[in-house]
Amino acid sequence: MQAMLKPGGNILSRYYESQEILMPFTVIAEEGIIRPEYLITANALVWKKALSKIGGFNERIKMAAGEDIDLGWRLLEIGELCYALNSVTYHNFEDGILGFCQRFIRYGQGNKMISNLYAIDLMPKMFSAKKNNFLNQTLARLQYACLLWGYITYSGK
Repeated sequence: MQAMLKPGGNILSRYYESQEILMPFTVIAEEGIIRPEYLITANALVWKKALSKIGGFNERIKMAAGEDIDLGWRLLEIGELCYALNSVTYHNFEDGILGFCQRFIRYGQGNKMISNLYAIDLMPKMFSAKKNNFLNQTLARLQYACLLWGYITYSGK
Protein backbone atom coordinates (compact mmCIF):
# COMPACT_ATOMS: atom_id res chain seq x y z
CA MET A 1 0.00 0.00 0.00
CA GLN A 2 1.21 3.48 -0.79
CA ALA A 3 0.10 6.46 1.22
CA MET A 4 1.12 9.49 -0.73
CA LEU A 5 0.67 13.19 -0.40
CA LYS A 6 -0.19 15.59 -3.16
CA PRO A 7 1.85 14.52 -6.20
CA GLY A 8 4.96 16.68 -6.68
CA GLY A 9 4.35 18.41 -3.35
CA ASN A 10 6.61 20.76 -1.44
CA ILE A 11 9.52 19.93 0.87
CA LEU A 12 7.26 19.20 3.84
CA SER A 13 5.02 16.96 1.72
CA ARG A 14 8.05 15.00 0.55
CA TYR A 15 9.18 14.65 4.19
CA TYR A 16 5.73 13.39 5.26
CA GLU A 17 5.80 10.85 2.45
CA SER A 18 9.34 9.65 3.16
CA GLN A 19 8.44 9.23 6.85
CA GLU A 20 5.27 7.31 5.90
CA ILE A 21 3.18 9.62 8.12
CA LEU A 22 -0.04 8.04 6.83
CA MET A 23 1.09 4.47 7.53
CA PRO A 24 0.34 3.02 10.98
CA PHE A 25 2.94 0.95 12.78
CA THR A 26 2.80 -2.74 11.99
CA VAL A 27 2.68 -5.80 14.21
CA ILE A 28 2.98 -9.47 13.38
CA ALA A 29 -0.22 -11.27 14.31
CA GLU A 30 -0.23 -14.75 15.85
CA GLU A 31 -0.69 -16.27 12.40
CA GLY A 32 2.50 -14.55 11.20
CA ILE A 33 0.51 -12.03 9.17
CA ILE A 34 1.70 -8.43 9.18
CA ARG A 35 -1.13 -6.07 10.09
CA PRO A 36 -1.50 -2.45 11.22
CA GLU A 37 -1.41 -1.83 14.96
CA TYR A 38 -4.12 0.83 14.65
CA LEU A 39 -5.77 3.01 11.99
CA ILE A 40 -4.98 6.33 10.43
CA THR A 41 -8.39 7.41 9.21
CA ALA A 42 -6.93 9.66 6.51
CA ASN A 43 -5.93 6.32 4.98
CA ALA A 44 -8.58 3.81 6.05
CA LEU A 45 -11.71 2.02 4.95
CA VAL A 46 -14.00 0.68 7.68
CA TRP A 47 -17.12 -1.41 7.21
CA LYS A 48 -20.20 0.53 8.36
CA LYS A 49 -21.42 -2.51 10.31
CA ALA A 50 -18.16 -2.68 12.28
CA LEU A 51 -18.19 1.06 12.94
CA SER A 52 -21.78 0.82 14.19
CA LYS A 53 -20.97 -2.18 16.38
CA ILE A 54 -18.27 -0.30 18.31
CA GLY A 55 -20.30 2.92 18.48
CA GLY A 56 -18.20 4.98 16.07
CA PHE A 57 -15.55 7.40 17.19
CA ASN A 58 -15.05 7.97 20.91
CA GLU A 59 -16.84 11.26 21.52
CA ARG A 60 -14.72 11.97 24.61
CA ILE A 61 -11.86 12.67 22.20
CA LYS A 62 -12.58 16.23 21.12
CA MET A 63 -9.53 16.87 18.90
CA ALA A 64 -8.19 15.42 15.68
CA ALA A 65 -5.49 13.41 17.42
CA GLY A 66 -5.62 10.01 19.09
CA GLU A 67 -9.11 9.21 17.83
CA ASP A 68 -7.64 6.98 15.10
CA ILE A 69 -5.66 4.88 17.56
CA ASP A 70 -8.67 4.50 19.85
CA LEU A 71 -10.93 3.57 16.93
CA GLY A 72 -8.45 0.99 15.61
CA TRP A 73 -7.97 -0.64 18.99
CA ARG A 74 -11.72 -0.90 19.54
CA LEU A 75 -12.16 -2.39 16.05
CA LEU A 76 -9.48 -4.97 16.92
CA GLU A 77 -11.72 -6.12 19.78
CA ILE A 78 -14.33 -7.31 17.26
CA GLY A 79 -12.19 -8.30 14.27
CA GLU A 80 -9.01 -7.77 12.33
CA LEU A 81 -7.23 -4.84 10.78
CA CYS A 82 -5.36 -5.39 7.54
CA TYR A 83 -3.54 -3.53 4.80
CA ALA A 84 -4.84 -3.13 1.25
CA LEU A 85 -1.40 -3.54 -0.27
CA ASN A 86 -2.33 -2.43 -3.78
CA SER A 87 -4.11 0.76 -2.76
CA VAL A 88 -2.88 4.34 -3.10
CA THR A 89 -4.06 7.19 -0.90
CA TYR A 90 -3.44 10.87 -1.56
CA HIS A 91 -3.55 13.44 1.22
CA ASN A 92 -2.79 17.15 1.13
CA PHE A 93 -0.72 18.78 3.89
CA GLU A 94 0.04 22.22 2.49
CA ASP A 95 -0.18 24.31 5.63
CA GLY A 96 3.52 25.15 5.94
CA ILE A 97 5.89 24.86 8.86
CA LEU A 98 3.40 26.39 11.32
CA GLY A 99 0.80 23.77 10.36
CA PHE A 100 3.51 21.10 10.66
CA CYS A 101 4.30 22.17 14.23
CA GLN A 102 0.65 22.56 15.23
CA ARG A 103 -0.18 19.11 13.80
CA PHE A 104 2.54 17.30 15.74
CA ILE A 105 1.85 19.20 18.96
CA ARG A 106 -1.78 18.06 18.58
CA TYR A 107 -0.63 14.49 17.84
CA GLY A 108 1.50 14.58 21.01
CA GLN A 109 -1.57 15.70 22.95
CA GLY A 110 -3.53 12.86 21.37
CA ASN A 111 -0.85 10.38 22.45
CA LYS A 112 -1.13 11.66 26.02
CA MET A 113 -4.92 11.42 25.92
CA ILE A 114 -4.71 7.80 24.70
CA SER A 115 -2.03 7.10 27.33
CA ASN A 116 -4.46 8.31 29.98
CA LEU A 117 -7.46 6.40 28.55
CA TYR A 118 -5.62 3.08 28.25
CA ALA A 119 -3.05 3.43 31.07
CA ILE A 120 -0.13 2.93 28.67
CA ASP A 121 2.96 4.97 27.90
CA LEU A 122 2.85 6.61 24.48
CA MET A 123 5.44 9.28 25.28
CA PRO A 124 7.24 10.12 22.02
CA LYS A 125 10.67 8.59 21.53
CA MET A 126 13.49 10.21 19.58
CA PHE A 127 13.73 8.91 16.01
CA SER A 128 15.64 9.56 12.80
CA ALA A 129 14.42 10.46 9.35
CA LYS A 130 13.91 7.40 7.15
CA LYS A 131 15.38 9.25 4.18
CA ASN A 132 18.65 10.51 5.61
CA ASN A 133 19.59 14.04 4.59
CA PHE A 134 20.13 17.26 6.53
CA LEU A 135 16.66 18.70 5.88
CA ASN A 136 14.83 15.49 6.80
CA GLN A 137 16.92 15.03 9.96
CA THR A 138 16.10 18.63 10.95
CA LEU A 139 12.40 18.09 10.30
CA ALA A 140 12.49 14.79 12.26
CA ARG A 141 13.98 16.62 15.27
CA LEU A 142 11.35 19.34 14.97
CA GLN A 143 8.59 16.72 14.66
CA TYR A 144 9.86 14.95 17.78
CA ALA A 145 10.12 18.23 19.73
CA CYS A 146 6.53 19.14 18.78
CA LEU A 147 5.21 15.67 19.68
CA LEU A 148 7.01 15.79 23.02
CA TRP A 149 5.80 19.34 23.74
CA GLY A 150 2.21 18.32 23.04
CA TYR A 151 2.56 15.22 25.20
CA ILE A 152 4.05 16.94 28.25
CA THR A 153 1.80 20.01 28.11
CA TYR A 154 -1.51 18.17 27.54
CA SER A 155 -3.91 19.36 30.22
CA GLY A 156 -6.71 16.87 29.64
CA LYS A 157 -9.21 19.44 28.40
